Amino acid sequence: MINKLRPSYKAWVFASMILCGAGLLFYAVRVWTFSHSNDFEVYYRTSQRFLGGHWDQVYTLADLYGLFRYPPVALPMVAWLSWFPFQVARQIWFFINLTSLIWGLVLLYRALAKKNPNQRPWIFTLAWIVGLAILRPTLDSLINSQVDGLMFLGLCLALVGLQDGRATKVGVGIFIPSVLKIGTLILMPVACWRGWKFVVRIGVAMAGVSLVALLWVRWGAGSGPAFAQVIESWWVNIRTLLVSDSRDYVDCIDFRSQALNSAFLRAAFWGWWSVETAHSLWLLSVGLGMGGWLTLAWTQRKTQAWWHAVSLGIVAYLLMMPFTYRRTLLFLAIPLFTLLSRANQQDLTRLQKAALLATVLTISIPGKDVVGEYLFLAIQKGSLPVLAMGLLVAALTQQMLAIKRKRSR
Repeated sequence: MINKLRPSYKAWVFASMILCGAGLLFYAVRVWTFSHSNDFEVYYRTSQRFLGGHWDQVYTLADLYGLFRYPPVALPMVAWLSWFPFQVARQIWFFINLTSLIWGLVLLYRALAKKNPNQRPWIFTLAWIVGLAILRPTLDSLINSQVDGLMFLGLCLALVGLQDGRATKVGVGIFIPSVLKIGTLILMPVACWRGWKFVVRIGVAMAGVSLVALLWVRWGAGSGPAFAQVIESWWVNIRTLLVSDSRDYVDCIDFRSQALNSAFLRAAFWGWWSVETAHSLWLLSVGLGMGGWLTLAWTQRKTQAWWHAVSLGIVAYLLMMPFTYRRTLLFLAIPLFTLLSRANQQDLTRLQKAALLATVLTISIPGKDVVGEYLFLAIQKGSLPVLAMGLLVAALTQQMLAIKRKRSR
């Protein structure tokens, strides 16, 4: 494929290969000695307790902020970790998430190339450009041993399934991120474009995967009472946390969070308004944002613009969550892929160029090792990535509406 590219495309591909390869190689070595692994310690400890038969400790409030919060159907994702020494398991986890990210980008490339075979060289180049654009949040996610790579793969699989009309693929794909972050179910309304029977088949596929996962947990638990104890302890602990989680304010105002809620709370911290006002503004934004997205998705259903609908849903998810850590912004690969996919066929508008520039300047480039600590913190505390995502929403909406106008002629 590379030999068939234009010289300018080859330059982008080789530059992306070098930068991405160097960054990933450096972090693959660094993760071996990286001491800050709070989340992975939770996964590893959960595996030790599950395999060790400590059913009453798999979910326990005694862990405080180190509680494993994911539902029992997610246990198969981490239960095997303690088969290996801690450092080895963390390295394996690093490469599993890295492989999932690469696999997700490959799925996007193949799906878009299938849809636009004449644009295959540009789409191949675009896959590398997007990979470079999300390199910074990707490295942050990998070094902190997060689950974002697996979630990204699931989102890509669901998008491809929607495009191809494969309900099972959508169900399996959306199952992966939704059991980890339930907010990703925001994408389900797009499936209604194919009718209620398609949605039912997705539900059946998700239920099937859930049943297999629960049967695996039941087999691992060894007995009915132990299995029931795992389920009950999870439900009791989660119900308690939903009522009295004291971390919310601290997490949301943290400079690493780039959700609308965080932007409003930081403004309250600076004295622009009260915390109550910030909370009200967030709820109002969620209501208006969800209403607007659902209205747009419904009115544009005849265009079959799957990529734009899913992309808008992903950005809405990132903006509307109570807090969105910067590393999760690697999900923006799908909106960026969507926005740039038409750049080789038609000129981008000023709004679309502004959205891309803002994304590069506030999300792709900033890092303490690149721009320095002062500028890095100024960008994060100033909630500039939130502004960039807002511009992405506007740019994607403009492009989606243009598709409808073009097809109605």
